[in-house]
Amino acid sequence: MNFWSPSSSAVSDDHLENTYLSEATLTEFNAQPLELRSASVIHHGWLFKRGQGGFFHRSTWKARYCVVTSTQIRYYTFENGTKKGELDLRECNHKSIEVLPRKSYRSSHTTLWRFAINTPKRRMVFSASSEPEMNLWIRTIHMAMALHRNNLKLVQQVQLAERRTTPGWFNQREYFPRPTSVRPYGSAIVRRSPPSTIVECEF
Repeated sequence: MNFWSPSSSAVSDDHLENTYLSEATLTEFNAQPLELRSASVIHHGWLFKRGQGGFFHRSTWKARYCVVTSTQIRYYTFENGTKKGELDLRECNHKSIEVLPRKSYRSSHTTLWRFAINTPKRRMVFSASSEPEMNLWIRTIHMAMALHRNNLKLVQQVQLAERRTTPGWFNQREYFPRPTSVRPYGSAIVRRSPPSTIVECEF
C-alpha cells in the first residue's frame, strides 16, 4: 500500500497539503502486520555510497540504488538488482543524521552533497547529486524514523518543512518517485544505468 504517492507532475502547496499523513492514515499503516509495515517503501532512488578507505586514505564512491522503509535503508547494485547491504534505522533518531561539510571544489560535484547516518553499530556516508536531492533524502529518513515510532506530530512537521522548502519548479517525478514493492522472484528486471563510480582522495 502506498502512503507517500504524489500523483500530479508539479509540486504545489495544495498538493503538499493533500499528501499529509492523517491520523487515520497512520492508524491504517500501524494496523498492518509488522513485516508489511517494515517492507512498505517510502522512497527510492540513486545515491553514491562511500566505501572503506584504503591506502593513502583513498575512498571509492559507488552508485547504489537505495530503498527507504520505516525500519531500514537497503542498497542495491541496480533497481531490483543484487542487494549489497542494509542499514538498520530502528535505533536511530534525528541526531543520527549528520550533514557533512562540502568538499573542496577540486572534488567531483557529486561528492559535495554528503550526509552520514550514524547507528549504534556502524556509520554510513552517502552523497546526492544536488543539494535539493540531499535534503529530500534527509527528510525522507526523518519520515521513516517518525513512522517507525508512530509519531504523527513529527511526520507532519517533516511534511510542513517539505512544503516550505520545496520550490514550485521542482520536478516531482524526479524527486518524489512513486513507492513500489520489490519485484517478485522470476519477474522481469528493469536495470537503470547507475551514475559512474567516483574515486576521491582525502588529505
